[in-house]
Amino acid sequence: MKKSALLRKLSVTTCVVAASLSVSFAAYAGDWVEDGRGWMYRYEDGTYHYGWLELGNKWYYLDSSGHCVTNQSMTINGRSYLFDENGVMQDNGWNHTDKGWYYLNYQGVKQTGWHLIGGKWYYLDPNQDGLMLTGWQNINNTWYFFYDSGDMATGWLNNYNGHTYYLLSDGAMATGWVNIDGGRYLFNSNGEWIPDSDGGQQQMVTETEELLYNQALEDMTWDEVESLANRFYVNFGSTPADAIAKLNLVRKQEKLSDLQFSTKLTKSAYALCITQRAWGFEGSYDFDETDNLEYETALKIFDAESLALDVTIARGATLNDALNTIIGTQRGVDMLSNAKADTAGVGFIRSAENGDYIVVVYTGRSGN
Repeated sequence: MKKSALLRKLSVTTCVVAASLSVSFAAYAGDWVEDGRGWMYRYEDGTYHYGWLELGNKWYYLDSSGHCVTNQSMTINGRSYLFDENGVMQDNGWNHTDKGWYYLNYQGVKQTGWHLIGGKWYYLDPNQDGLMLTGWQNINNTWYFFYDSGDMATGWLNNYNGHTYYLLSDGAMATGWVNIDGGRYLFNSNGEWIPDSDGGQQQMVTETEELLYNQALEDMTWDEVESLANRFYVNFGSTPADAIAKLNLVRKQEKLSDLQFSTKLTKSAYALCITQRAWGFEGSYDFDETDNLEYETALKIFDAESLALDVTIARGATLNDALNTIIGTQRGVDMLSNAKADTAGVGFIRSAENGDYIVVVYTGRSGN
């Protein structure tokens, strides 16, 4: 630690008792001395300094043993400070340590929480002494992304770990349907953009399709339902097959062959899902209930009447929860254990009410 003899009149100030220290030591000069543990500041009368010390417009802190704090962070009177290898308190801006970056105000206090610096937002983690965060971070139950430089991302985040995301103007990760520059885009619960099957730009939702989201079945035409069901099927084409694989766990327990993916039943399931999203469904369908005609119409628009054997609906906070609800009910087990069934279709959509998943499962005979 490089120290020069300072034979000058000393002005000493502390954060807590500035006046008393300046009076006590203003008349004495002092010098740095080193022992086996580090550096200390000794006055001409042989006494040592403790606490804050200002020399040459630089601040030092000498702990309860009189040794200068060096190369570390230290909490003093409830505030966190950073000292370099020479014991000089750091202040006014960014400072890097082996743990990462910190931001210090003009008094040398480490800052925490949200800070707008140079026109960009940063988050300095209060749980890590103000460490600047990078990458994906969940802050108060909202996901944000921070670049390696620490500034918060907004707008499109392309090809990150093979996916594309969108961060709203406040930095929050987008999920569900979002209006962006005149278009309407869909993001799953992980924030991943779900593009059209050709990888192109998500189609803008038309006014007719908006009607399907918000009005009851009697206000819809089935041509409109078919159009929207087809588009949902395009967007989620691989996921219904994954859902069917989960449902086949019941079939395996019953030593029955797996249900195979059916395009017609899947599109019918989406059509029924869409109408239930607008209605806010309650309960489940039963083929024996003649007053429940929606499931029949959903089959007709995709020419799937001859295939279907049974249908059920469930709701869950996640797709997996809804599927578990079906598997966990006797009705669901009976439907999936039907030896006559060898195909299935699964449709799912987010609820208009609270964002839960509505899931429809059709089982049927062989066919596409």
